[in-house]
Amino acid sequence: MRTHGLQFTFVWFLAAGLTLAGCGGGGGSGSAMMHTHFVVVSSDAGAAANQPSVGTFDEGDQGNAAPELMFSGANTGLDGGVPQGVAIGNGEIFVANTRLASVNVYGEVSNGDTAPSAIIRGASTGLVAPSGVAVAGAKLYVADAGANAVLIFNAAASGDAAPMAAIAGAATMLSAPGGIAVDSSGNIFVANSGGAGILMFASTASGDAAPSAVIAGPATGLVRPAALALDGHGNILVTNDAGAADAVLFFNTTDNGNIAPHRTIAGAATMLDTPAGIGLDGSGRIVVVNSVGNSIVVYAAGAAGNQAPNETIQGAATMLSAPTGVAVVTAGGPP
Repeated sequence: MRTHGLQFTFVWFLAAGLTLAGCGGGGGSGSAMMHTHFVVVSSDAGAAANQPSVGTFDEGDQGNAAPELMFSGANTGLDGGVPQGVAIGNGEIFVANTRLASVNVYGEVSNGDTAPSAIIRGASTGLVAPSGVAVAGAKLYVADAGANAVLIFNAAASGDAAPMAAIAGAATMLSAPGGIAVDSSGNIFVANSGGAGILMFASTASGDAAPSAVIAGPATGLVRPAALALDGHGNILVTNDAGAADAVLFFNTTDNGNIAPHRTIAGAATMLDTPAGIGLDGSGRIVVVNSVGNSIVVYAAGAAGNQAPNETIQGAATMLSAPTGVAVVTAGGPP
């Protein structure tokens, strides 16, 4: 059985990651102060200081800020794995460890060279190159870019566990899926990186099931959608890795077909540089990690156009190195 320490409170699902809640918010009499944190996975397996890692930052951090917590090292099981997606649920951190075909699970306040509390890996899992993760209740959803599949596990799974359900096959249209998110009804949204689109599957989808909606085509502007998030108000936010046209694109959860985004964040002032993970805090602020820019950028709720971030975390002290996923969470205790 996996044990949990201090619990994070889950705010929003993210693609290839999750979000934290507002820093500085207070509780009532006798309740703990609540703070928002960004949990970021870095995939670079280069120099010792930049091994794959998971670092936690406070929402109020600016500039060259060191992470409050960071786990990295041989015992973590991340080395050589090129981790991508990250999600938080049930008091645990879930990391898609792409190259090692595993999902690693850690306590939510892990720090240093700490071993995972569980590893989902083996022939029965169907994992080939997991790239995105999301947690909803008792279920773990994994987008696997190598298997062109969405695999659904019990969130408490460990070892060579078979998925509860697998969505895979020609009818699914899955092609190198990346970020994944789940809405309150259990509908599954996938950033279909290899197909330049967004796919939605019903909560009951399994096997070679066709998506219930497909957002794709030249009007969408989608080139390589990497990650996505749902804001709980009918919007899908997608990071679009498009070279000079890097952007965050906004669609409605009811969209289908060759639909133009109803809002974009794009342009030189945005500081978007190969945007990867994306999340939202409890106030609707938009959190993006830049894989090439080695940075975290935060935009105001309602940001649009060529708008500069109102918070940037970047520099050597951050230890960010090719970050690929972010989870935004609210936790009690010190900031």
